[in-house]
Amino acid sequence: PIPGTVPTFRDVPKGCPFHDRCEVAMDICGEEMPPITFPEESHMVRCWRHA
Repeated sequence: PIPGTVPTFRDVPKGCPFHDRCEVAMDICGEEMPPITFPEESHMVRCWRHA
């Protein structure tokens, strides 16, 4: 699980909504929403580390 508090709908951060709580976030995470990728047919990921 990702520690911290989930942002409210009024306070959604720019970029990935998890970037300020993610231990492996990169600079781009706070700037742009990552694309959706499908590493497996039944698995969807939206993370710059997996893009």
